[in-house]
Amino acid sequence: MTKYVAFLRGINVGGRIIKMAELKPCVEKIGFQNVVTVLATGNVILESEHENEVVRRTLEQGISEQFGYEARALVYTFGELADIVNDYPFDQFDTAKHDYIILMDDGMAHQLMKLAPEVDKTNEQIALGNGVIYWNVTKGMTLDSAFAKQITKAAKQGVTTTRNINTLNKILLKATA
Repeated sequence: MTKYVAFLRGINVGGRIIKMAELKPCVEKIGFQNVVTVLATGNVILESEHENEVVRRTLEQGISEQFGYEARALVYTFGELADIVNDYPFDQFDTAKHDYIILMDDGMAHQLMKLAPEVDKTNEQIALGNGVIYWNVTKGMTLDSAFAKQITKAAKQGVTTTRNINTLNKILLKATA
């Protein structure tokens, strides 16, 4: 069995309310074991004997059927997510900044990185990781920076989701418990 972490897009935003107490049994019903939800933003730890892509498709189909919307998910093995978090390249001790990781497919990450020269380095930093973009941004600028606006556009073009480093660390801790 492989331990996975799934990040569901659009959970509990824009009027789509899905309680984690309803999500967990749904994920169990579609065939996954040791299911744990973390926070109310669609973070799911689960185990499966299937490969990553099969887990993603099964989750999306089962959740779509159960909750009546087109579910989209990004799925990582526990080890992949741990590597992503451990590779975070920016100083996390600056209390004036927020630390984010934007999870997406590699093609979308490379497309967004083309905007790196436009980033105002006094307010934010971005760096390319393995299928992610690391983003360190001044508090209060998470919606208004030039890069933030591009992230919003990218989310409409493909599957992306943003989590802060603290959330990802909570998920990793929960997954090892």
